[in-house]
Amino acid sequence: MKDGAVSGTTGQNKRVEALSVALKNAPYSGGISYKTHVENYSWLDSVSDGAISGKPGESKRVEAIQISLTGEMNNHYDVYYRVHSQDYGWLGWAKNGMKAGTENGAKQVEAVMIKLVPKNQGEAVNENDSFKNAPIISYNNYNLTLANAVSMQMTAAPQTDLYKNSPAYVSKEHVSVYDRGYVAGSEVNLRTSPTLTDTSNIYASVKRYAEFIVLDDNIMGDSSSGSTKWWKIKYKDGTKYETLYIHSTLAGKSNSKVRLVNADSNVYAEKNASSFLYGTVKKDTELSILEDSDNWYRITYTWRNARSSDVETYLNPANFANDAVQRFQFMNLGKPTGISADVLNQYLKGKGILEGKGEAFVQAGSQFGVNEIYLMAHAILETGNGTSELANGIEYNGKKVYNMYGIGANDGVAIENGSKRAYSEGWFTPEAAIIGGAAFIGEGYLRGEYLQNTLYEMRWNPEAMEKKNKPQHQYATDIGWASKQVRTLSNVLNEVYNIKPFTLYLEIPVYQ
Repeated sequence: MKDGAVSGTTGQNKRVEALSVALKNAPYSGGISYKTHVENYSWLDSVSDGAISGKPGESKRVEAIQISLTGEMNNHYDVYYRVHSQDYGWLGWAKNGMKAGTENGAKQVEAVMIKLVPKNQGEAVNENDSFKNAPIISYNNYNLTLANAVSMQMTAAPQTDLYKNSPAYVSKEHVSVYDRGYVAGSEVNLRTSPTLTDTSNIYASVKRYAEFIVLDDNIMGDSSSGSTKWWKIKYKDGTKYETLYIHSTLAGKSNSKVRLVNADSNVYAEKNASSFLYGTVKKDTELSILEDSDNWYRITYTWRNARSSDVETYLNPANFANDAVQRFQFMNLGKPTGISADVLNQYLKGKGILEGKGEAFVQAGSQFGVNEIYLMAHAILETGNGTSELANGIEYNGKKVYNMYGIGANDGVAIENGSKRAYSEGWFTPEAAIIGGAAFIGEGYLRGEYLQNTLYEMRWNPEAMEKKNKPQHQYATDIGWASKQVRTLSNVLNEVYNIKPFTLYLEIPVYQ
């Protein structure tokens, strides 16, 4: 090419995969140097004078370029260049090493124009016109060392599932073994005492095959069907066990055993109480036994106390700031993108109850100053792509309620507490849950007592550690919460970006 001629194609959706540039008949000594930003490779090293920059043969798109003159040529000429970028068309001119194209948006360069202009005689150019949507990065400095931050976090019992497949043990002395039983009749009354004199002791009426735990199968009580024998049982009502009674003629035993914790019991990494303490199982917890040996049970146990080294890994921003996905932990969630509901609805197709709810996310973002794409990603993650029970409505106090962000849905009692919270907030439609939940996030975190406008800050709250010398107002106990959130967020951001580009802002914390 010469004098600004086009190299490449436009309007055909064909990508540039490599660049080779050379000066012909240069009036001065020197040459031309250039580099390309390539899909999955980032910026390649500079090459010059006809060498190939790119990854030809690997089907990788060039996304941006930089070109500079060298030697005496650089003293006498400026090199101008521009690219035709996917979805953008022709971007503005760049010159002398400025970036032209896009980065982090998965947009291919489709054509290039290059020209030489006598030094300082060309038009003024601005990289904001030639290079689009690179995240704008700022840094928050804290008067706090990373080591001190880790020590503070360890006082808050941080949790992890990193070791969920590693052995976990409880002592047998804290575990009782019972038969599992079931209701053998239809619509059977479970009672608080083994008597039939009136109905005041009926706790619940349950259907055939409802399960329970047999505590004692030889209790004497009122006679029924010629027998005075009753069973004392534990029946799980929601999240808690009740000690009740069922007549023996209406009950049966299955072939399985139940191991029930009879007192709060520590869970250890090894078969000794001096090993690392993973946590505690509460009384009446039913255990899933993987191994029975000596005086210990090996159990299924997912959420465990994190080690300080694990906390440091997830707390240290340097481990994530340069990762193409994980850096979204630092995305400023307080800046809506201004994306349209139509664009969001294109992405929400096939996402269960969330399909067609783009306008609710736009309204939520605008009303409460929360990035609408983040709200959508958060809802997609919490609801399993719009399929969870809480997302599709739970009956609570005679009203159907919805919870799109898992607010109040504490581990172990998620349905009960999540629906209770939704009822108290008045989330009686999916839209109300989307918008109302955004208020909780925006007012509780982005504009609350502490500035927590990134996922990282929502999880770790470095401002509280700096000011209060302790961990406070943290969104989750899982040390990997922010890291997990961005896996979904990154996918959503990239897919929505492919529909309509937008600008991202990153705020990265810096410890002493």
